[in-house]
Amino acid sequence: MLASAIYSVNEGDSRICRLENYVSTLKNATMAISSKSKGNLYMNIKRLWPILLASLALITILSIGCTGNSDSSNGNGASTPAAGSNGVDLPSISTAPSTPANISTPKEVPDDLKTIWETYSILKRQFVDQSKVDPSILSEAAIKGMLDVLKDPYTSYIDPKSYQLEISGTTGKFEGIGAEVNMTADGRLMIVAPMPGSPAEQAGIKPGDTILEVDGKSVKGLSLMESVLRIRGQQGTSVQLLLKPLLNDQTRTVEIVRGVISMASVNMNMTQENFAYIHLRVFYENTPAEFKQILQDAKDKGAKGIILDMRNNPGGLLTSAVNVASQFLKNGLVLYEITGNGRRTDWAVQKGGLTPDLPMVVLVNGFSASGSEVVAGALQDQGRATIVGAKTFGKGSVNIFQNLSNGGGIYLSFGHWYTPNGRLIEGKGLDPDVAVNPSANPREDAQFDKAVEILLSKISGTQK
Repeated sequence: MLASAIYSVNEGDSRICRLENYVSTLKNATMAISSKSKGNLYMNIKRLWPILLASLALITILSIGCTGNSDSSNGNGASTPAAGSNGVDLPSISTAPSTPANISTPKEVPDDLKTIWETYSILKRQFVDQSKVDPSILSEAAIKGMLDVLKDPYTSYIDPKSYQLEISGTTGKFEGIGAEVNMTADGRLMIVAPMPGSPAEQAGIKPGDTILEVDGKSVKGLSLMESVLRIRGQQGTSVQLLLKPLLNDQTRTVEIVRGVISMASVNMNMTQENFAYIHLRVFYENTPAEFKQILQDAKDKGAKGIILDMRNNPGGLLTSAVNVASQFLKNGLVLYEITGNGRRTDWAVQKGGLTPDLPMVVLVNGFSASGSEVVAGALQDQGRATIVGAKTFGKGSVNIFQNLSNGGGIYLSFGHWYTPNGRLIEGKGLDPDVAVNPSANPREDAQFDKAVEILLSKISGTQK
């Protein structure tokens, strides 16, 4: 009965004070105990003493509660139930809300971002553990939060150390495993191609392998750049990759020792038909100079036609792609881009192309992306080359690096690429003029054979 009385005090369903009921309840409880112990007064007193003390304490609490509280009254003498589970009042351990902080915001801070500055100022003044209020860490966290909410796999923050590492990757020489990767439409990190002779190729990595984990940590949800920077590292160090092949679900783990990746982006050999077979792997900063030298060599050898192989080419620098395409065109556009604010920029053909008239075929596949799609799209729209192979990857977003004052940078998408005829590349890809499935036998190349066949037809005049 005593427990029942105490519980009923704490109920929030009714706050009308009924002190006399609780006192009566306690009195009945005392009499009940006493009636069972008439034979021993000493024992009665001993057993009643704790109850009497509890009664006095309870009466005191009830007396305080009956005075009411004007702040929580509903105006009819009854209090409003406080927030809590099942209507039971919960004790408050926080102080009353303070008035808005008197924070002076620099005039350079836009109105929409004032709350960010105010939050930082409050943390700097009042947070209990000031050792954690590191401006550099907080600013990087704020940057990442802003970029993450955009849900763009090609937009990410790069810290100062990683930024310098990434910049080195556009020069044709860097430290890593030597594999080109790209992000699929459903967010998977996929191997486009291992570089010939690279640690990745030696470890048995194949085009189409999906990278699930790097050093035991999932890459799900990471941007393309964040994933790449996890894989890269200093020469001599190792990295573990959990891979899922393209055609089955049997995962495997490979450990790769990183090395210095330095190799030409383009190479050439002459076929027995005297065609220049040019394999263009990627668009580095030095690619235009290498490519021009290759073309000049082909002309000097009397090449009758060109097979430009951009299968598994993940792209690279746009300026290099425009320069390469211009070697085969006389005028017009290579592409145009439209930014997020609707501004259009035309990328015109650069004058002085070395081989604007030689018959040519371009090879592409599902791993031809970005810059290689730009080149193929320009040559296809202008009717300059026959495109052979399979539908391309569909990576047509315009991405740039923007430096930040802390030595880091932002890699972001700021527009989309379109072919000269206005075809959107992003998310769609380009269909070949002649679709040819890849050969099941790795020693055969049905797509290459078709390219040779088409070139022979062009030269003989049976195909224009």
